[in-house]
Amino acid sequence: MDAHETDAELALFMPWGADGRPASRALVDRDVLLEIKSAEAAASGEDLRCVLNDLTAELKAQFATFKRLRLAAEKTLDEAGCDEATAKLAKADIKAASEAISQIVRTLEKVDNLQRSMADARASAADDAVTDAEIDAMCDVFAGLIEERARELARRYADGNGADDAPGSGEMPDPGG
Repeated sequence: MDAHETDAELALFMPWGADGRPASRALVDRDVLLEIKSAEAAASGEDLRCVLNDLTAELKAQFATFKRLRLAAEKTLDEAGCDEATAKLAKADIKAASEAISQIVRTLEKVDNLQRSMADARASAADDAVTDAEIDAMCDVFAGLIEERARELARRYADGNGADDAPGSGEMPDPGG
C-alpha cells in the first residue's frame, strides 16, 4: 500500500455546494433525502452532485471502518501469544483492509475530480449564459441602430438623394443574359 493512502486526509473530501465549491462543514450534517427518485429534478446535474456527496460521506465511513479493522488485525498480530492460525488470519485481514483502503482513496480522488469537473462546467455555463437583461440591452441597441438607419434613409429619400437607395428602386438584372 502506498504511503499517501495510509495517511489520507479524509477531511479534504467533503460534499460540494450548488455554487461549485466544497461545502462547509455545517452542510455535511444536512437532512438526507431518502428517495431521490421522487425528488424534483434540479437543473445542471444537481442530482448527480447530491449522489456524489452521499458517496463521499459513505466512502469516508468505509475508510474509517477498514482502518479500524486493519489496526485491530495489526494489534492481534503483534500480540506475543497468538497462534499460527490467528496470525495467518490477521495477516489476511491486514492485506484485505489495506487493499480496501487503497481502493477507497482512489475512488474518493476520482469523485473529487468529477466534482471539480462538474463545478468547472457549471461555471463555464454560467459565464456563457446570456441573462434577460443582456438580451434586452442587445435588443435596445439593435432597435436603436435600425431606427437610426431608417431615419437616415427617410431623410435621404425626403431630400431626393436617396431614391436610388430605397428598396425596389433599382433595376433587376436580366436572368437570361
